[in-house]
Amino acid sequence: MRIYARRKAREFIVQALYQWQVTQDSANSLEAQFESAINPRKVDVAYFNRVLEGCLAHAEELNNWIVKWSQRELSQLTMVEKAVLMLAFYEMAHVLEVPYQVIIDEALELDKHFGAAEGFKLVNGVLDQAAKALRLEEYRKNKEV
Repeated sequence: MRIYARRKAREFIVQALYQWQVTQDSANSLEAQFESAINPRKVDVAYFNRVLEGCLAHAEELNNWIVKWSQRELSQLTMVEKAVLMLAFYEMAHVLEVPYQVIIDEALELDKHFGAAEGFKLVNGVLDQAAKALRLEEYRKNKEV
């Protein structure tokens, strides 16, 4: 149940980050707007709030990483790709209890669900490079197995 609840939280986070790109609403405003759509029995609401707030608080840093590892300007990415990458970068850097491979897998599924047909390829390449830098020790251990 917890895995499913986190997955659903991530779906709502991507939607909220998409909306934030359009409206620049605060985390509190976005949380209030999504509160009515979120079923707390099926969604990890605490995770939604924690990660959404973290993404917005670190938006500049996350966007810099997106530009660095995608080697593209933000304007060249879709809003879905930016939202998915912001979420994944935040989790990689600040939610260390989630393995980086889970973060990448979830990001790919989110991009396939919400994004353009081939967008997941960009997301995969960017996050694989980022994992080497943000989760180097975990990345090395994983490659040894």
